[in-house]
Amino acid sequence: MTGCASTRESSRVLPLSRLATHVGNLFSRIEQSRFYDWAMRLPIVLYSLYALVHDVIGFSAEVARDPAQWAHADAGVIIATLARSRSGCS
Repeated sequence: MTGCASTRESSRVLPLSRLATHVGNLFSRIEQSRFYDWAMRLPIVLYSLYALVHDVIGFSAEVARDPAQWAHADAGVIIATLARSRSGCS
């Protein structure tokens, strides 16, 4: 009887190992696909685009409030304005 029990167990383990191999291959193929690559990058790109648009709108609003200051703006004024708009201060 013990011989039959070990045969049943080994026949169950073999399909599980094959299944694990197939699942591993499937995941590997998915990770290497272009669709997966774009699906993982898209949220980062969209958030970065949102942040950039938000900063540009804030910068434009700052320029519209005091156009005389921007007549001859130097790098210090631009950096100060960008830092102020990122911190949420107006």
